[in-house]
Amino acid sequence: MCIGMYRLALRSLLVALAWSFVESQTCAPFTRSPQSVVVNPGEAVSLYCAYPTNTSAVTWDKGTSHAAIHDPYPCNCLLQQNGTASVLTFPSIGNGDFDIYSCNVQIGPGLTCTSNANVTKAVPPVLTAVGNTSQTVAQGSTVTFSVSLTNPGLPLANVVWSKGGVPLSNTSNMVVTSTTLQLSNIQVGDRGQYVATATNKAGSVSASFSLFVQYLEVDPIQVTGFSTVQLTCSARSYPAVTSMSWAPAQSTSTTTTNDGYLFTSSSVLTVPSDCARTYQCTVIQSVPMTTIKTAAVQACGGTVLNLVPVGVDGVFLVWNSAQGVPSYSLTYQPNGTTPRSISCQSARCNATIDGLTPGILYTFYLNYAQASVFSFITTGSGLSSITNVMVSQSGVVSWNGLAEAIGYLVYVNKDTPNAYVLNVTSTTMTTVATSCSMSLVIQVQAYSLSAFSNLSSPVTLTTKCAPVVKPVGSTSVLVEWTASGGTSSYVISYQISGTGGSQAMMTGLISCMGKCNYTLTGLTSGSVYNITIIRATGQAVTSTLLASVGSGLNGVTGLVATPSGNTAQLKWNAVANANGYLVYVNQTSTGASYIVTTSSVMHTVAITCGLPYTFAVQAYSDGGYSDVSPPVKLNSCETSSPIPQNLIIGVVVVGVLVLVASVFCGLGVWYACTSNSKDKGDARSVTSIEGVSPTTIQETDFSREEPATAVPTPNCNFLRSHKITWEHHSNTLRDLDRGGISV
Repeated sequence: MCIGMYRLALRSLLVALAWSFVESQTCAPFTRSPQSVVVNPGEAVSLYCAYPTNTSAVTWDKGTSHAAIHDPYPCNCLLQQNGTASVLTFPSIGNGDFDIYSCNVQIGPGLTCTSNANVTKAVPPVLTAVGNTSQTVAQGSTVTFSVSLTNPGLPLANVVWSKGGVPLSNTSNMVVTSTTLQLSNIQVGDRGQYVATATNKAGSVSASFSLFVQYLEVDPIQVTGFSTVQLTCSARSYPAVTSMSWAPAQSTSTTTTNDGYLFTSSSVLTVPSDCARTYQCTVIQSVPMTTIKTAAVQACGGTVLNLVPVGVDGVFLVWNSAQGVPSYSLTYQPNGTTPRSISCQSARCNATIDGLTPGILYTFYLNYAQASVFSFITTGSGLSSITNVMVSQSGVVSWNGLAEAIGYLVYVNKDTPNAYVLNVTSTTMTTVATSCSMSLVIQVQAYSLSAFSNLSSPVTLTTKCAPVVKPVGSTSVLVEWTASGGTSSYVISYQISGTGGSQAMMTGLISCMGKCNYTLTGLTSGSVYNITIIRATGQAVTSTLLASVGSGLNGVTGLVATPSGNTAQLKWNAVANANGYLVYVNQTSTGASYIVTTSSVMHTVAITCGLPYTFAVQAYSDGGYSDVSPPVKLNSCETSSPIPQNLIIGVVVVGVLVLVASVFCGLGVWYACTSNSKDKGDARSVTSIEGVSPTTIQETDFSREEPATAVPTPNCNFLRSHKITWEHHSNTLRDLDRGGISV
């Protein structure tokens, strides 16, 4: 019985080894493997799987938990199968369907081949401008604009540079890459806004850059009129000219318009009625550049009164001043018999009369010195009033336009010492300069070639800029604020509260546009700091902010990155009071760098085998952030092959059989001597070498010259034997030896 049990154990081991050999065979390549896709919610997705040989079963499972996909499905999907081919279809993929899907093909006992595919939700890119987004250069200069894809998105975004909506490509003075735009030998025509746009199927994001080119060009002086002569001096420049003056000295005003990148300035001089003279226009720019233009005027004339309707009840009067006349008397009929005194020290004078009766013919009389001029107009033919004037916190002013208007005058703080007017053409929107805690009063007036509208109702804007300070970990704080009036430069002053101004520290210059932020590091935990944001011009943006250092979230601990096929499974310990986590991928390693936001304490990242990866995690809440966790590196996505399960089962069975044989047969070593006789068959004599004596088999028809004895070298002799063999047995399978003993 013992020999039989040992033989059974040997057979079991051989079967297990054979079965494990089958399991360890290499799977044949799939005829069609499911392909990983990146899609938006609502899109249709089909995963195809086909194997080249007959299979006993084709199954699908979902996620790292390998949830089987069958009816009812654990996903919004349909499963179709035909022999060795199978299709998993999502008619409209939902947020809960984004996961890892595995096609499993069983081709024999213990041999299953698997092909995986990721169905990943598309992520829009995050594009950040690098460096100064607004540059002013001289003609002939070289400038470079740069961006950084802080998150390339999924799928990876494509970056395109454009100007005025037209994509840019390499030229003789332009070099375009995905992250930089270099312009050389810059001319005036290169001025304007350049935009880098990162786009993928999840969306697009842009970063804008402004290029200003220093420039000044002055046109020849234009001379118009006869009885009244007007001289017009015009210049185009950037930056705006600082002055336009006339010689002989005259009192004039300069009108300036701009498209954001080029200023158009003009000065109009009305020649008094003193006949021929030569006039000179001098234009000065702060770059500095100076251009002088001259014009010879040969005309004489008198003062002419021009009338322009304003709205439905007003009139705008304009006239050329008479030489040496500082004041004028204005009357009008009907109802205007009381003279109105008007002082005017410039070459061109004006006045506005409103509150008149619409549809009435009025005659206006202008009296000065010993002369008088008159003109008449019917009221009510002015433009309609501007409506729906709105202004945003960022200073964007908009209004409803008028079809008959050719332009608009935007009055800022009219009739105050800091008043100014913007002349806007071809649009119903403009931007006024704003800063924190500023109060502005905006009014808009339309004009055409022959009329004005009334001023719109005033709209008041009070800007609000509320910087925020949030703790980061135990020794840092994050300062956030809003830049005013486009790109601005700031510094931050900070000191421990109560230590006096001599202890204040300053950051370097911080240039930003729109939403600004800066992290102060290396602070003393547990201390309260006074923080002040200061414009580079020296003006404080806000009153002193108080920041408690050390009240940020605890750092993330226990970060582990485990490879699983073509993904990395990230897990970490939860942080108390955290709203969510920022997962940094390859922020300090090769490959694409990006940030993923998640509210869970685990995250699956798609990786490429053979590439190094670095992961780190930072917790955040409404009140602050934690420090970024120490980085975890992952150098491979390979996993070791497990020991075949059937081999383990076979070894266990063999061990049990050996144990049973040991119990029944003892642990000693024994020998058996067998003789084969033609007449009597087999006879066996058994003896023990190590002291455990099994029963001796005796045959009555045998006579032994020398019985088996318990000696190290046993002898066995049988009479009338035709064949004598020895067998050596022990209770461990490896010691079995048949026929290895001399007879």
